[in-house]
Amino acid sequence: SGNSVELLANDIMAQAGRDVALIEKNRRNGVVESGSEARARIRTGNAEALGGVMQSGANAYSNIQTYKRYSIPGDE
Repeated sequence: SGNSVELLANDIMAQAGRDVALIEKNRRNGVVESGSEARARIRTGNAEALGGVMQSGANAYSNIQTYKRYSIPGDE
């Protein structure tokens, strides 16, 4: 029975090692995925902010053009 018990113990230890390796791999993949999601959210936020800045610039330019169009010449 000694050999059988030793084989079972070896099998249990091997399975435990595989389980720990799989858990660690899943943890690393989760960290990588979490980082990827965070970077994607940052890129989206930056794009939205840039769009807002561009819209503000376009509005300012339009307001300046309107002001120039309706202002009295020589009254600058």
